[in-house]
Amino acid sequence: MAPEANETQYFPGFPDFRANVTFVPIQFFTVVVPHCSRGTVRIVGYALRKVLGWVDEHGNPTREQLRFNYRELIEKAGVSRECVADALRQALDRHFLRCVHAPRPHREGEQAQSGVYEICWDVEGAYTNQPSEFRGFYYPESAIIQDQGGAGLRSKAARKNIPNAFFDYLLPRERLSVIRVVAALLFYSIQWGPGGERRVSVSRSISELSRLTRMSRSRVHEAVVEAQRRGYIELAQPGRFDLAGGENSLAAIYRVRWVRPSATVEGEPAGASGGETVRNGERETERSEKVNGQSVRKGERDQSEKANGQRSQNVNGISIKTRLKKEETAAPERAPTTADSKPVVAVESGFESLRKAGFDVATARRLALERSEDVIRRQIAWLPRRTVNRNRLGLLRRAIEEDWPKPHGVDPAEEDSPLYSAAKLFASHYYAAYHGFAGEAATEPFPKDLEVAAQFLSRLLKQDDNHGKVPEWGRRFGRLTKEAHRTDPKAKPNLSFALVLFGDRFLQEIRTEGSARRTEAHGKARKAHQAAFAAAYLQFLRETENRLREAKPAVYETFVRQREKLRRVMTSGPILVSAERIAAFDAEQSRLLAFVEFFHDNRQVHVPDFWEWERHHNPNAFGVQTSSSPSQEAHS
Repeated sequence: MAPEANETQYFPGFPDFRANVTFVPIQFFTVVVPHCSRGTVRIVGYALRKVLGWVDEHGNPTREQLRFNYRELIEKAGVSRECVADALRQALDRHFLRCVHAPRPHREGEQAQSGVYEICWDVEGAYTNQPSEFRGFYYPESAIIQDQGGAGLRSKAARKNIPNAFFDYLLPRERLSVIRVVAALLFYSIQWGPGGERRVSVSRSISELSRLTRMSRSRVHEAVVEAQRRGYIELAQPGRFDLAGGENSLAAIYRVRWVRPSATVEGEPAGASGGETVRNGERETERSEKVNGQSVRKGERDQSEKANGQRSQNVNGISIKTRLKKEETAAPERAPTTADSKPVVAVESGFESLRKAGFDVATARRLALERSEDVIRRQIAWLPRRTVNRNRLGLLRRAIEEDWPKPHGVDPAEEDSPLYSAAKLFASHYYAAYHGFAGEAATEPFPKDLEVAAQFLSRLLKQDDNHGKVPEWGRRFGRLTKEAHRTDPKAKPNLSFALVLFGDRFLQEIRTEGSARRTEAHGKARKAHQAAFAAAYLQFLRETENRLREAKPAVYETFVRQREKLRRVMTSGPILVSAERIAAFDAEQSRLLAFVEFFHDNRQVHVPDFWEWERHHNPNAFGVQTSSSPSQEAHS
């Protein structure tokens, strides 16, 4: 993979734009760079550089198609292994590239084959800078577009010569915000003039760069400081804050840093930019370096870099390491001091935190100057939750420099919460059961396991709010997963994976069991409630029977005759019943319940059963908490 920029690398400046350039579509800077991920920007830039960077004597590309594999994109384009697939897919989906032959992985009897791609050109469509309308790079070198406001038509260049150093050096190394800032300045610094294409002295403020790059001012400011420290841009005008009302305030202005001055730069006198010094009327150049196979001049390195008009720490390539080394060996440990816009207290606090984390004085000083105290503190706090295989401080340094996002896992602030403790208990018992260990569960789960287990337990506890069952659930899920893995010799026991695969299945089991328990408990509760109010219901039936006997004797007589008929069958029929059953039949409760059964569906008189009486006459109905006594009101 292309090396990331670090503190010892210092870009010598962009060479003359008319030598070592690539004639690229302008839409790369208006559509791709401001709207796409870093991986996509790197892949598309790499493809444009490969296809358009080599031309014949007539200016035509020597090839139209490009063959590459993932390894080439990782090592040469600078795309991380984790992002290369998504970045390439985005480049294809957004019509930046076209796949001619899809890549083929290695199979038995077949060799792997790299994918073949080409630039996606829009030969017939109209020129556009809108991503939603983009269907390929505009093919002609110039386009006819309509002026703003619809005043008329005008010609516009559709391609521009951009130094190869941007594609070969900056693009595979820098983070996206730095790429966008430098690309914006570089894009506007190369324009058509009376004598053809030339670089002009274009400077932009933080606010203007924020608008051009579609990033916040704070993010642009960080990118500008980084780009200036690397040597891609330089301060053209220091900023100034007027305390007396702000009328004389000035914004800091930045511009592209070129290797050497040129008399053709509009509005910029010779010798305005670094790279050459004038001594006794003669130009004196410093030693040259090779950039992209071409000899370029190094700019002067002894000037202090500035950000928003404030003097900052010198960044002088190799010499900075020598100076820091001398300070480390000759001077006692001390916090860094700076006149930059960062408060000195914040720098000192960040420096002390870095020293306690284990960094040497030089590295701690540099990081404290480059990154805010909040970034330093949170990356140190998140380090225990990252997977560190070899170099702990190296990983922490990169996390601070690039401000990595929060890693997966349970937040340390939640470690004392009941859900975190339950998740840890669940995970430990899961692993114990999976490996057939019947003793005390003591396995220390991974942070990712705890995060997923906590989310899963919150769903489980909604089904059965009983924290005491967490160990049992963990072991049951361990046995379930082990059984599911029985036919897969390559299966891994990772809890986070198992919960994704089998979590819903286990949750359904717990839900079904909980539903059955609730149904059983509900039935028992109803039965107990009916027994508790049986006496009140029987009293209601007595009163109802008496009123019916007095109000409608003929109707009540039908019930009496039906009871007498049943008794004769029991005592004189072919099958005689015992005396105990005759006595039970003659009992009052048996008669009242038969009274309900006889008149419940009668069209003339309706007698409610227990649950109907419960709904209409019992103030202490099932599920209703009240202190009043059961109703003794008779049914009318």
